[in-house]
Formats: sequence, C-alpha cells, structure tokens
Amino acid sequence: MKKFLTFVVILALVVFAVSCSSGDEKKEETKEETKTEQVEENKQESKDEEEKPEEEAKEESSEEVTQESSGEKDVDLLKSLMYEEPKSISFKATITIQGMGESTMSMYSMGENYRMENELNGEVNVVIYNHEEGMTYTYVEGQKTGYKYPTASDSTTMEVDTSFEIEEDEMDYYDVIKKDKLDGKDVIYLESKDTNSDGTFITKSWISEEYRMPLKMQVIDESGSVISEMVYSDIVIDADISDKFIPPSDVSFE
Repeated sequence: MKKFLTFVVILALVVFAVSCSSGDEKKEETKEETKTEQVEENKQESKDEEEKPEEEAKEESSEEVTQESSGEKDVDLLKSLMYEEPKSISFKATITIQGMGESTMSMYSMGENYRMENELNGEVNVVIYNHEEGMTYTYVEGQKTGYKYPTASDSTTMEVDTSFEIEEDEMDYYDVIKKDKLDGKDVIYLESKDTNSDGTFITKSWISEEYRMPLKMQVIDESGSVISEMVYSDIVIDADISDKFIPPSDVSFE
C-alpha cells in the first residue's frame, strides 16, 4: 500500500520489526515457487492432454473460480479501502509488546502538521512539527524546558499522507481478505504469513470500513502467542485541531 497513513506505519514499525523484513523474501520465494510449479504443471498437462476429457477440464476451472470468490480472499475488499486523506485525523494507539509492557501514543495530523504524544513509564513525551514555522518542538509534559530545531521542507521529517492506494504486487501478499466485525464495528480483516530465520509469523489487521485505518493489529508467532499488538481508539476526522501544533507558552525551548 502506497503511503498508507505514514504515521500509522511509524507505530507499525514496532509491531512489524519481526515480520516485515521477510515480506520481500516471501514475494520472491512465491514467484520462484510459482515458476517451478508452472513448469511441472505444463509437463503434466502435456502428458495428459489427449487423455483428459474436456468436461473434466471445465470442472477444474469452475472449482478454481469458486475458491477465489469464496470470501476468504476478496481482492475487491482491499480495493475498497482506497480513499483520499481527510482534512485532519487524530487517534490513540495502545501498543503492547511481549516482554516489554505497554505504552500509549496519541497522534494528531492536519495537512503537513503533526503532533505525537508518547506515554511511557509515567512520562508523556511530546513531538510537534509546525509546518508554517518549519520548526520541530520536543518536550516532556510537566517540565519547563524543551528543545526546538528548524526542519527544512525537503528534509526527511515524517511526511503525513493518509491516502490509501493498492500496489499490484500486494494483491497476492495477503492470505485472507474478508469482511468481519470487531467490537461491533464493520471491518475488513487482513491476514498474511511470513517466514524468516526467526520462524513463521502471522500478521493480522482489522481495518475500519468507516475510517479506512486499522482498529487493531497483531503479530503472532508459531506457538500462537501474540508477540505484539496495537489497538486504535478515539479516532476523529475532519475536526479543527490546529491548536495542537502550537508549542505551549509555559515551556522554554532551547
């Protein structure tokens, strides 16, 4: 997916640290396996071509179509998630990582401005990027001093793009694409499996049909244990949140 909620991806980097590195390997392996299978299938088909009745061939073709449209992998659902970015969006994300505890992050985005609040170990660390000023501010809530530094418009500062586009090579990446319910909300459920030197991991995502962004994401290991999870809540779109990108007046920035 092309630039799908870049700020969500930043959160997801934590969750996908184990599994995403194998995504490209999976695609390449799939291509090679497909080529090998096609060669073998072609040989077998050539051998049996004169012996195989035409009606049997039609029956197999019908079975393939039925399997693809069974609802477990509905590519049209993935395409339906494509949308244009809203005027603004804000949400909270609770991130749980096995053996590392839980942290909470709040995210606000409006145009090219963004604000992140990360709550961990009783402290709230805040990062504000004000595009008009070209300045990034960082501070800890409750403290009187913080830091600021100029950010060039062509720098690598996080670019927030909440549009959702589907790349052609992503259609085969997901093993399951189907409609589902999560806490009574309509979602599109995505599931993919990745295998690397650390083992096999399943990534599960519940994408809101209303907001076109995740409500929940999990990475599960071979034993069935959830090694990381993100739950999104308090999602608000198209609200005036311009005040969120103004640094507090009671903090002195150096």
